[in-house]
Amino acid sequence: MDVLRRMWNYWNQVDGQVLLFLRPPKPKTREQILSVFLLPKNVPVEEVKAQMGNSVYIETAAQCKLINGERYTVDCLEGCKIQPQRAEFSLGCGPNYHPTFEIFLPYMLEEIYIMIRDQKDADVWMRRVVLTAPGPAKTPKWSPPVQDVEMMGLINILDNLGDGSFKEFKWFLSREMLGSIPLITENQLLTAGRKETIYLMVQEYGLDRTSTVMKRVLGKMNMNINLNMLEELTTATSGTKGDSDAKLDPITTKTKMDVSKDDTKPMKPPSRFTPELKTESTKVSYRFRCPGPGGFQCTLTGLVFVMDQEAELLYRTIQWDESLLQSAGKTPAGPLFDIQCPEDAVCELHLPHCETKDGLCPEGLLSVVHFTDDGMTIIEPLEITDTHVIVKVPHLSAFGLVWALEILGRLWNNIKPIGGEVLLFLRPPDRGLRVLDVFLLPSNIPLPEVAAQQGDAKYIKISSDCKLSIGQSYCLHCEPQGFHIQPECAEFRSKYGPNFFATFEVFLTTNPKKVTLTVQDQERTEVWKRCVPLPEDRLPAEAGLPAEAGLPAEAGLPAEDRLPADERLLQVRIQFINRVSEAVLDQLLDKLLRHHVITFAEMESLKTKNRAKTARNVIDAVQKKGPEASSVLIAALCEVDQCLSRVLALR
Repeated sequence: MDVLRRMWNYWNQVDGQVLLFLRPPKPKTREQILSVFLLPKNVPVEEVKAQMGNSVYIETAAQCKLINGERYTVDCLEGCKIQPQRAEFSLGCGPNYHPTFEIFLPYMLEEIYIMIRDQKDADVWMRRVVLTAPGPAKTPKWSPPVQDVEMMGLINILDNLGDGSFKEFKWFLSREMLGSIPLITENQLLTAGRKETIYLMVQEYGLDRTSTVMKRVLGKMNMNINLNMLEELTTATSGTKGDSDAKLDPITTKTKMDVSKDDTKPMKPPSRFTPELKTESTKVSYRFRCPGPGGFQCTLTGLVFVMDQEAELLYRTIQWDESLLQSAGKTPAGPLFDIQCPEDAVCELHLPHCETKDGLCPEGLLSVVHFTDDGMTIIEPLEITDTHVIVKVPHLSAFGLVWALEILGRLWNNIKPIGGEVLLFLRPPDRGLRVLDVFLLPSNIPLPEVAAQQGDAKYIKISSDCKLSIGQSYCLHCEPQGFHIQPECAEFRSKYGPNFFATFEVFLTTNPKKVTLTVQDQERTEVWKRCVPLPEDRLPAEAGLPAEAGLPAEAGLPAEDRLPADERLLQVRIQFINRVSEAVLDQLLDKLLRHHVITFAEMESLKTKNRAKTARNVIDAVQKKGPEASSVLIAALCEVDQCLSRVLALR
């Protein structure tokens, strides 16, 4: 038996990585959470960072060996609380990245010793982790030992700059944007030395792209000598790195993947991309231009497109015709994607599934439906991996995964679980009452599709993976007790839209800083349990923002003379559109996002290439959200553009 297990482990062992993110402490509790991710090595760090908000990425030696399907535990010498107790590592990753473990740390803990162990209690990863300084600046309290030759070379290049030139370098660096957002801010660079600046760049861009960014900044400074040094450094080190996985990032999208000569199946893992999002009402659409042949995986939906040529992809989810499916003995096993792309550009499509290993055993369980003007066609998969169903693409229209009802019925009788996720959204207070919405969903439903329907509710990041059985009843428990939960029990269904409604609602009659949620099946077996820190209500009263929000209050007018904030915005709408600058709009969007007035998807949809149109989108979107949201915009404008706020009589 041990021999068979060793053989199984050998074939299922993959190169993995352990990524660590430290959430900033809450003002009142001062408690911090260290998020621990167990991921395949080919997942780009930048992609996970993009979903972690203002959490600080802690750089450490991340490489390890992990076994697909193995359950792991985390321990720390400091005896901190850790959730969950065990978690299974899976090659299925994206479109949403949730922490595998969460470690609750006392405030201002400077270092922690972390151990990850397998099912036999053997250590697979051990590190002493020095924690970075808390707070929004993300400035490290320490600089790690620089062992990489290229990193030392980059520091030497900055050492050759005089103090004045180094300040100029940092100024240009703070203007390097991801869309309209600086990846490294002036505040972060204010006190950073040369070594700390390189560390910040590597932390945000990765080592390879740091050279590219440095080259661009030095070019703007006309520092030809240092530019030549950088060229020599990158040339000297390029031959020692070996082949790396091709990947797309938010700034550079020209990397191409190798494809085989016989067909276009990627020889490497697909490059990952984050598409442009457009949200209209509650409908989400995705857009991305593939730079050439190869495989490209969407980080938001999990779809993989294998391309024959450069082309633009447009795709969205649409509603299933379940009566048509049932007549063919099928039922939805994933979202139905309407995909538009030039003919013959996409040759292969990989659709993410939510099956466990056991669920993949029966032949014929999963297939792909293709809808065209001529009707519905069932496509048998070329291959079913641990994460995706792969099909050849005759021509593009609507594609979706389906289960065979007959086979699925037999699996239901045996209660075979599928990969699930628990998503949490906290509604803004209504007459002092907050409601926590709890969703039990299949794991292959994209998060943006659910978030787009939740209005002003705030998504709470928490490790969400679990296994759920279709047709089985589940109940939710909450500690502290006394909160009303409805319904008492709910049946888990594999619904893939068009509407996503909360499975449970928790009515928070008091204002707890955190709650412990437990999902149990009908045998009272625990399937998911997490301690959930609840975000504080950061929207201001009409009198202005609280002091800790960092924005000035609207305290210029007597209370009896002040109109509601949304009406004040309406009065100055035309002047705002005509006068506000593009740079100020970028800062306003950042502050609206930080104070949860808008979501990330809304921020992306509000931005356009036309300044006046963006200004119109911003003021109209915020004004429609009411007085509290409008107060945030007014206070933010008073901070970032005092001149304009005086002209508009908003101060």
